[in-house]
Amino acid sequence: MPVDEVERSPGVTTTVSSYPLHEMAPVKAFVERPVLGDTIREQLTREADGRGGRPRKVGLWGLGGAGKSQLVLSYLQQYRDDYDATFWIQAGLPVSIDRDFLEIYRLLPNSASLRSQAPEDVREENFTDFSRYITNSPNIDVVFTSRSSSVEKLSTFNRVHVAELEEDQAVTLFFKHVAILRTRENTEDEVKSIVKELGCLVLAITIAASYVSENPRLERNLSEYLKEFRRRRKQLLDRFPDELTDKYDDSVMTVWETSYSAVYDQLPEACRVLTLLAFVHYEDIFLDLFGLRPDSSLSEATGAWTSRYSLVQRRPHADSYSIHRLVHAWDRDRLEAEKVEAFCLAAFEVLYRAVRHCGGTPEAKRRLVPHLKANFDEVIRLDIEAEEKAIEVIDVIELTGGFTTDIGSWGEAAAMKKEVLEKRQRILGDEHPDTISAMNNLANTLGDQGKLDEAVAMLKEVLEKMQRILGREHPHTLGSQIPHRPPTHPNPTPL
Repeated sequence: MPVDEVERSPGVTTTVSSYPLHEMAPVKAFVERPVLGDTIREQLTREADGRGGRPRKVGLWGLGGAGKSQLVLSYLQQYRDDYDATFWIQAGLPVSIDRDFLEIYRLLPNSASLRSQAPEDVREENFTDFSRYITNSPNIDVVFTSRSSSVEKLSTFNRVHVAELEEDQAVTLFFKHVAILRTRENTEDEVKSIVKELGCLVLAITIAASYVSENPRLERNLSEYLKEFRRRRKQLLDRFPDELTDKYDDSVMTVWETSYSAVYDQLPEACRVLTLLAFVHYEDIFLDLFGLRPDSSLSEATGAWTSRYSLVQRRPHADSYSIHRLVHAWDRDRLEAEKVEAFCLAAFEVLYRAVRHCGGTPEAKRRLVPHLKANFDEVIRLDIEAEEKAIEVIDVIELTGGFTTDIGSWGEAAAMKKEVLEKRQRILGDEHPDTISAMNNLANTLGDQGKLDEAVAMLKEVLEKMQRILGREHPHTLGSQIPHRPPTHPNPTPL
């Protein structure tokens, strides 16, 4: 991951992952929440009996869209001079933790001895045990965010609940996005009605206000927004299945759909790109991934329209984008099954091309891995009926597994190679050469991971099958394992 600058003097904030050094601050429209900020500070400065050499840890939890990450960024800005270095680590996937800690090791090999604060981001549905990554040092403070209340057990003292904004805070946030006077007749009451309808959630208010600011008609008459909002909400509740409306708050879904429709009316291509991004990782969506330059017409247009409506956030100095996890997940969940497969395989092809043409440093290659992992998790959920297409997909996964092996992402490589083996066994049978080759490749990766007993048992099975199929004197058999080779279809047809 690119980092603009690294210094080793006190008071410097350093980062990896999605927040570059010059962007380690909340958004301009951030509304201060002093009670929560003071609570975080108190827990990170309180003395704990028997804590010994362990770091202080505090967990922030609350609904998605409540503003947890922005609150942590505000804390970092306020107290940055108290720390030698600060690291922001994406902990949604083990692979992103590994990637970011490798970058920390490269930048600051003695970072474990620094007094640093490391905000971590933990996903409720795929909970990551990151405690093993944290050095047991009293000079380290850790703040992590989660949608799960179970962060209580990870905190040194108590978890901090980040609930919805207070009404006056929600009103202030709305006015920061919409250029209208608070003194205008009835405006304050109209905004209060809007933020109440949105549940005073930061994300919902931000997207709704961005939509209003792009529509002068609504800026002049805010009551019209409420009418439109209620009409759209009724349409959505009638249109979407119950499981989707149960999963996402209907007010949040409504503002997303409203903004999405507004972008689609202006630039349908931007919405198609946005939906494609639902099948890669939600952070560090860099332009090279799509073979785009920052000044290309498509990247500029897509970024402009989706950013204006707060559906994506652009990191201008990093040539990359991020999407709030809720928006990212909703954009996938709202699709019908056939469209899920179409967009998932389209993203799959984009990543395959990126793997084939990826050059540069190992750090640059590692940027691909979270996207490969996120897409792989989606691909294996597909029920591809056509056998020929299923084989093509497995061939590409096998080649991608080789890429992740080469850059040392053995966990991801093992998962991919295990999937390849299982699919080849089901489609081709246990004794097909491609199946045995897949078993050999998985065994080698298990050996790289240090799972030697499992690897040896699998290689013995490979040897036994080769002796029986090819004979004891065959070069492959004499080598005790099948050499690495591409699958039967080394250049799969683009999907």
